Amino acid sequence: MILLAAAAHAEPYEDPFSTARTVDARAGAWDTLLGGAARPIEDAARLTEATGPLADRLAPEVAALDATWRHPAWVIRPATSLTVGNLTPTLRNGDPELGIVSARASVDASFYASFFEARLQPRGDLDLAPTAVGGALEQYHLGVRTRDVWFGLSKESRWVGPGRHTSLLWTDNADPLPGLEFHGDWRWPGKADVLGRFGVDLASGIIPGPRDDVSNPAWLLLDLRWAPVPFLEVGATRNGMFGGRDENGPRPIDFGQLILPTDPHVYGDEQQLEADTDERVALDVRLTLPFAKWVGGPLRYVEVYAQHGGEDIIANKNGVVPLPGIAGTANLYGAEIAVGPAFVGVERAVLEDDYMRWYTGHRIYHQGWTKGGQFIGNPYGGDTHTWWLHAGARLPADVTVILRYEHAHEWHVVDLVQDSLFVLPYPEVTRLVGARGMVPLFEAGFLAVDLSGGRIENDQAIESADRFVWRAAVDLDLGAVVRSAASQ
Repeated sequence: MILLAAAAHAEPYEDPFSTARTVDARAGAWDTLLGGAARPIEDAARLTEATGPLADRLAPEVAALDATWRHPAWVIRPATSLTVGNLTPTLRNGDPELGIVSARASVDASFYASFFEARLQPRGDLDLAPTAVGGALEQYHLGVRTRDVWFGLSKESRWVGPGRHTSLLWTDNADPLPGLEFHGDWRWPGKADVLGRFGVDLASGIIPGPRDDVSNPAWLLLDLRWAPVPFLEVGATRNGMFGGRDENGPRPIDFGQLILPTDPHVYGDEQQLEADTDERVALDVRLTLPFAKWVGGPLRYVEVYAQHGGEDIIANKNGVVPLPGIAGTANLYGAEIAVGPAFVGVERAVLEDDYMRWYTGHRIYHQGWTKGGQFIGNPYGGDTHTWWLHAGARLPADVTVILRYEHAHEWHVVDLVQDSLFVLPYPEVTRLVGARGMVPLFEAGFLAVDLSGGRIENDQAIESADRFVWRAAVDLDLGAVVRSAASQ
């Protein structure tokens, strides 16, 4: 269950509001960053051109922008979902939907007063076949803010980069990570406004839960964004793992190398006693040409985007000055076109390198960039090629329909020995088709029906271990059932 109001950046096209944000912000060349964090209160300040269901959805946050201690603003949005099938979903904030039948219920509660902001999203789970009952505090944040800056403690769904269906470094595939965060999104005052919009996310915390390598490793995120004009955005992202505790006790931390990894590799440390980090970096760019805004006509926009990443940071030297470089490269690229109410897109991701394992296989952090066994980046992990196709339309009465196709080719790696990569002979191939229909309901809520199915060949890299998978889901968001008088 992915709710716009609870996510820093949810996967596009999950509800009518994220779809409107994805499409309208591009077609209208709105003054907002689209590749990094974007909370509802921030959207309320930036998406002033929003109309229809998206404007209705953001109405409580628009009121919250002027909330005071004497007149605070709050909003409560309940939601529920019911799924049936044997397909384990991806991009669901770590929820594996363990049963053939899975029911979920959550409440997204937000409170705003002056510079203070708090949000909680608890979730209850019921799975059948097998039977399991549980729950989680899926997301939360508690902090202080202005219109341009936020600082506090958070556990929020993230999506970093321009991709619609995946990202090399961070998606909402795994359970969100808790940590301290500083977030800024601003334009410089006065004549410096011509420089465009800038964004920064700096966050760090702990990856909790059982692991086989290092318990409670720390994580770091640095994401920088710049949009000199609304239709062009560039980003630079770095994340890493460090510290934690292994059988020798707390792992040492080299804070100098953590800040600027000029000599990131450790050699000859057979007992694994020296400080080390597991680093990944990426650069991305998005170019959106809003033709309808510029010249009129049915062609609303054409967009191309790309993300280039490295699974490791190495030391390059320019003379006597050590500079960090990247190794184990991967690429993501895509395009989308919108004509009238319809939009069509294609996306390709290639995470493959003969010497570097993406996400896993670090000499210290063997389980790598995962939480609860799920990848925090690309949901299919490393050593993969993936294709996504989607086509959608926003129909009368704000009904939205999305069709999609997904193709993943995964190689199962046995070992990496002296720069030789050993893989199992039968790659796992997944082909899925799906459809999703959404309609706004109630007080800025929605109803969605999702159907998907397909075939997995050589499951777990076992020859001819083929199986059919399917999933049917109904998501119901009741909207703002309770909110402050100031926001009505």
